[in-house]
Amino acid sequence: VAHDLLPLCDVLTPNQFECELLSGIPIRAREDAIRAMGVLHDKGPDIVLLSSCSYHHDPKRLEALVSCKENGIQRTYAALFPKIEGHSFTGTGDVTAAVFLAWLWRMPRDPCSALEYALSTIQMIVRETADRGGGELRLIQCGPRIPKPRITVDAVRVARPKTAIRGLIFDMDGTLTKPGQLDFRKIREQLGLDPTQDIVQSLRSLPQQQQTSAESVVEALEVEAMASAELMDGCAEVLQALRSEGYKLGISTRSCLKAVEEFLRVAGLPDTTFDTIVTRNYKAVKPQPEVALDICSGWGLSPEEVRGVAVALILYNEHDWTRP
Repeated sequence: VAHDLLPLCDVLTPNQFECELLSGIPIRAREDAIRAMGVLHDKGPDIVLLSSCSYHHDPKRLEALVSCKENGIQRTYAALFPKIEGHSFTGTGDVTAAVFLAWLWRMPRDPCSALEYALSTIQMIVRETADRGGGELRLIQCGPRIPKPRITVDAVRVARPKTAIRGLIFDMDGTLTKPGQLDFRKIREQLGLDPTQDIVQSLRSLPQQQQTSAESVVEALEVEAMASAELMDGCAEVLQALRSEGYKLGISTRSCLKAVEEFLRVAGLPDTTFDTIVTRNYKAVKPQPEVALDICSGWGLSPEEVRGVAVALILYNEHDWTRP
């Protein structure tokens, strides 16, 4: 289901168990719920309604959340409401989802209000049902009030919890090495390019036979440059420390694979230092977002858990990260 249907979904309305199952994240607190909905956003739907959550630290209340992702930004609204003890109710999740979708259709830019209307409606129905002994929801008896419920539940916007960084994608030239190790002017001269022409795009535009010949020229220059490259101070030590801490590490570079291998040799690093190496031979090249997104997907991490490192090497000092 997650693989085939979620990419086609605009609005998803799981309960707590379904959200945990689809996201792979156990929900024990609000922060878990927000992260789980973020994972579901990455799988397809722009709006996720988590119809109810039960937390051990707050046994007398339930919480519903709606999360929207637009232009890469996740906004989440939450509302707490009391449990009604002593009764068992059937179909509350289905009614909540149906009423929420109806109100969302009327106010597509205001999911917070749609959540308030949906929860106020289901609370009214549940209380009516409890007064009549529980069991099946008293939808018919509540019918006249469902279109215009009195708002009894307030929703508020909640902050997305800070996500732990679990992966880092490095540029190579000028980040792991000191700037200027690759002589791009010389490469362009060898290829007969103007100073403003993009090297990678120019290579890809050549006929196959010419492209192979030109690739060989560029590859030789890149490998030669890496063979005598000056590394950033502490480069190898930082990468080894990150590796020992369990971080996923990647390289995204417009150079060739042999140049990366030469860099590893010069740095005295094993071939296993980086989990993923993406070079210019990949279907996309940096700075296209597809490169970083594909790396994240391959690692099983959300983009929020991964950072790109370019221009200057970050310093590693007892779990504190600063830029020089």
